[in-house]
Amino acid sequence: MAGQPIARRGGAAILAYTKKVLRPLKPVLDPIWKPIRPMIEKPPPAAGEELRAQLQKTRGSKAVLPSDAPIRPITKPEFDDLAAREPY
Repeated sequence: MAGQPIARRGGAAILAYTKKVLRPLKPVLDPIWKPIRPMIEKPPPAAGEELRAQLQKTRGSKAVLPSDAPIRPITKPEFDDLAAREPY
């Protein structure tokens, strides 16, 4: 693999190599990249933003997510119901 050109190693290798080469220029490129980044990258979905805001509010506490959250732990009665409907 060491003898192969960088392009043959895959996209991840090219990205890692580029980051390594540009690292000394980070103090110059960072202020330029930060305003441009939102225009280039796809924004997260709105539901994800709401969930992230809820998580940030509860960070550091033992509070659980509201029951209408898209992802939550399954309760024992829900598990028993699922096990009865879908036997292994």
